[in-house]
Amino acid sequence: MKSDVPNKVQIVGAPIDFGTGRCRLDALSNLRRTPHILTEWFRNRLVCSLPEPQFITPNYPQLVSKHKTPLKYDIELTATFLSSYRSVPLSRNTIPLVIGGDHTISILTAALARRNFMSNEQLGVIVFDAHSDFNRPLPVAKSRYEIKPGETISGNANGMIHSLMGQQCSGDYELSRFCRKFAQIDPSRVVIIGYRTNSYSDLNKTIRNASPLLLTASKLREADEQTRSFIAKLLVMRATANFSKPCYISIDFDAVDPRFIPNVLSPVPDGLFIEDVSDMLDRISSFLDPSLLWGFDFSELCTSDNYIAEVQAIEPILRSSVSLLDRVCGNSVN
Repeated sequence: MKSDVPNKVQIVGAPIDFGTGRCRLDALSNLRRTPHILTEWFRNRLVCSLPEPQFITPNYPQLVSKHKTPLKYDIELTATFLSSYRSVPLSRNTIPLVIGGDHTISILTAALARRNFMSNEQLGVIVFDAHSDFNRPLPVAKSRYEIKPGETISGNANGMIHSLMGQQCSGDYELSRFCRKFAQIDPSRVVIIGYRTNSYSDLNKTIRNASPLLLTASKLREADEQTRSFIAKLLVMRATANFSKPCYISIDFDAVDPRFIPNVLSPVPDGLFIEDVSDMLDRISSFLDPSLLWGFDFSELCTSDNYIAEVQAIEPILRSSVSLLDRVCGNSVN
């Protein structure tokens, strides 16, 4: 099913850090700064029409969650997403560009995308990430030795967003109900670029839970020009169900090797080069039908006091994103 072609980009700043439960001011200040910095960067460079940027206010718990569920901050996260979903103005055929924050912001991206395009269509996802985010909350266990494959004792939502949106979490969670109503994805149409893990159990869990398409950082770095173009086309085909259904793009900056972007929430060594991400965005853009891109987000970047240098380092990624968004909205980049 194809929609009308997007004609605007709505920037939404989402300084959320529920992923690890870090609610201290020193941790939050870096994440709160990133959405504002990147919002100004995009406003100065996007050619397409831009409604006034929106900034959401997370519903942070005081110190720790009072709700003892296997999914950390279940009720607080749901309240944040529900209030954000309602407070961001509806704008037809408008791509939400959500800037976080931890990777739970992708739930808001999917919800706003489906609302703006007036559709209950399940979305595909093209995600740059070191992790699969297909964990599931642990139902009931007295010790870690009782954990079943595919479950997690941490309860951190940023590690289970694809399971939540793909309706693969057992248990009656507030956040799972929100995703079922507003933010559904098709787990089989999730493609992960830059995936890497030292745990075979994590890889087996990911495959068993959803069978997404995984492109490891090492395989992408080894690919020549022709192979990269073939890979980009394959990724778009998978995420859009053979160029027929909508998707969104998600960039978790921990996909990049921490030598180049050290200030992320969950750094993993042996990642992508910055140029790898930029190059793949350009190639994906050439194969992606403009009517099928419904959302875009950035997450996990913790800008420090040296944020000017950090933004300059990731500019190739940002510029490729601008080029893609402007092409989708029918504008050329100067």
